[in-house]
Amino acid sequence: MYYFTILIALAQINLGSFFLHPQNGGGLDFGLSQAANILGFGGDRSFKFIGNSNGVGIESGNGALVGGQRVGVDSGLGVAASRGIDLGSQLQFGNQPSAPHPLGQLGSFFDNARSFFQNLGGMQSGKPGSDTDNDIEDIIFKQSTGNLLPYLVSYYRWKIDPNMTAGSLIWLQTLMSGLPFAMLIGGLAERKLGGRKSAILGCLLYTTGIGSTYFAVQTSYAATLLTMGIWASLGSSIAYSAILTTAQRWLPNNVGMAGGLIVGGYGCGAFLLSPLQTTFINPLNYRPNAEGYFTQDDLLESVPKVFLVMAGLFLTIQIFGLIFVAAPDETISVETDSLIAETSSREDVAESSQIMEQLKSSTFILLFISLMCNAVWVQLTSGLYKAYGQHFIMSDLFLSFVGSMASVFNASSRVFWGVLVDWTSYQFAMCLVCTMGAALAWLLPTVQLIANDILFLLTICLMFACVGGTYSLFPYVTHVCFGNTNFSIIYGVMQLSLSFAGLIAGLLSQFLLPHLGYNRLFLISGSFMAFSLFLTMILNFTRLARTVSAARPLNSQAQDRDNDE
Repeated sequence: MYYFTILIALAQINLGSFFLHPQNGGGLDFGLSQAANILGFGGDRSFKFIGNSNGVGIESGNGALVGGQRVGVDSGLGVAASRGIDLGSQLQFGNQPSAPHPLGQLGSFFDNARSFFQNLGGMQSGKPGSDTDNDIEDIIFKQSTGNLLPYLVSYYRWKIDPNMTAGSLIWLQTLMSGLPFAMLIGGLAERKLGGRKSAILGCLLYTTGIGSTYFAVQTSYAATLLTMGIWASLGSSIAYSAILTTAQRWLPNNVGMAGGLIVGGYGCGAFLLSPLQTTFINPLNYRPNAEGYFTQDDLLESVPKVFLVMAGLFLTIQIFGLIFVAAPDETISVETDSLIAETSSREDVAESSQIMEQLKSSTFILLFISLMCNAVWVQLTSGLYKAYGQHFIMSDLFLSFVGSMASVFNASSRVFWGVLVDWTSYQFAMCLVCTMGAALAWLLPTVQLIANDILFLLTICLMFACVGGTYSLFPYVTHVCFGNTNFSIIYGVMQLSLSFAGLIAGLLSQFLLPHLGYNRLFLISGSFMAFSLFLTMILNFTRLARTVSAARPLNSQAQDRDNDE
């Protein structure tokens, strides 16, 4: 019996095969496939290329077989003369999923979730309207905060205040980007409780804040500012500070890469939320009205419930992530009080400097102002890019795809900038970020004039790469200039600049945007990056930065010396 079972299992294992099939209408399809099914457990993987007179396409699939049921992700890219570019993906649960959904299996899954919460709240969805666009219906991604704001402002106009504008909601993003003293509280909590306990505290605050926004968003905008803007932002800052400091202690000789990996994961959150937010709130790709707001009842009824779904997702991911958070063993860890060099002269500088003296130094002041300028540009870009794109791009799903790709560039670029600064210098990397950011912001009016979707996509993606550079390089330079001992405190105080930046961005959005328009506002935002470029260029003239440069002229040279030793 056992031998018979083994033979059946082996018979269902496909270690790899190549196929080539002619198509009836002309053309070929060929590819590779692998699969295994051992007593209902295994997996499959395939890649397929299709070509004929109508165009070309690529399909791929990856799945796991658990108890005879397939859980997999299938995606494809097609280029056809009649349809342009089609890009889509679907997530499958089970071998016999429900009837086809306009957004694939993932859309069906979130439809079920929406139905559950509608029954819970006693509300019925309106019937789908006819103003949908199915040309790119499988694109279901959205940048988290920037793309959630149009749905929120539409909901508030429908439910609470018909005069609310997108500029008014920039205050929510301002609080989420930089709550005063939140990072400082996170630094103090990390030193008092340790990395893991601080991260647990931050995760609890963040998740409960997001979940309670389900009730707050139905009450008032002020209540949403309290739960999502203050409560959740405080938890996010505490967890972020704890994890960032812990990671830098694990990789003291590659602090740029360590910071890039952590802030890269911070940026990946938007990519994970993309299918949830877009598919749950706007599965039928409703278009906004001429003023840029959504008015469909079934869409607006889904807005509060998405916060419960997000809270559940966050809690699940956090439980698994917190298991692996731990500080390195001090008995085998290397000295991490200073990452500038291993020379005694640089360590003496770091150890002799008191926190108050460091906060009063010209180096800290320049970095503080530079981060504030970058953050003004970041908040205006990430908060308004979709509302800006809606003026000349008709498809909400394409703008969702722009948000998805932007989040990929945001997250992946943070690792790139971290590795780059490890091998070059802070000034080189930050000058590159500021130059690109200013040039791209000044280019946006031309993008609107040309009204080319692909050019808009490329511009926003590159801008979000600069967003990643901003949040990857400032933790590095803080660690380099002020050492590991006081990093959490110094960086926490530096994060106060985000609050000033949020105040400036909020005032510009609410009071200048209605009069100047988006184009002039983006021109102003580019000037902030240009001024930050100037501050970066003169940073080496400060006393502490000169000491750092004397101890370690080029990061790459110091790294080479470390490797030689």
